[in-house]
Amino acid sequence: MTQRVAIFDLDRTITKIGTFTPFLLSTRGNTFSKLTLAPNFVGPLVSYVQGRLDRVTLKNKMMEIALSNLTTDEIAKHSHSFVDQTLLTGIRPKAIEALKRHQDNGDYTVLATASVDFYADLFAEKLGFDKSISTVTNFEKISSGPPTILGGNCYGENKLDMVTKKMSGALEQSRNEQHWTFYSDHHSDIALFKKVEAPFVISPNPKTKKKTDALEYPILNW
Repeated sequence: MTQRVAIFDLDRTITKIGTFTPFLLSTRGNTFSKLTLAPNFVGPLVSYVQGRLDRVTLKNKMMEIALSNLTTDEIAKHSHSFVDQTLLTGIRPKAIEALKRHQDNGDYTVLATASVDFYADLFAEKLGFDKSISTVTNFEKISSGPPTILGGNCYGENKLDMVTKKMSGALEQSRNEQHWTFYSDHHSDIALFKKVEAPFVISPNPKTKKKTDALEYPILNW
């Protein structure tokens, strides 16, 4: 019997906006503190846009800026608060409807995201996913911040590699006995789109729409 697998991206697929920078800002308790923190991200972000930083280094620098003075218990508390608030106000309702349909049908559900594990895994847990595949950090091995990324960012070709490896042996059925559906808003996921049986592009921006139109993937507006 074919095992159906439903894979969801997180940022701008399930959530309305990206989550990484909003999470870091959420660790500040008031608007003034958030406005004070935000300009510190400009330098690393400019360096990234100019090609002088890769995504892993960018994320590590931003976590260092925002989380250095926090314990892991404090970061965990902020993670729970951020995820709970996002689930209340920052989720695409049609994404939750699609996820629930897959769950009700008995499909194996996977969250695959570039978001860092210490809050991405909470999204997966609270939404009832069977598996969470995210950017791995050393969060559980330290007692105070900042966390740093172990290995690569779960993005692009690396996301495909991570999903392939983590799904290997996760189910009794072999890959050729599985049917994969994948939902993502972004063209960086084309590598994974090409490896699934049912790819769906979610509310794409113009660049993603242009890149995926030629591949004739169905578009869902969530």
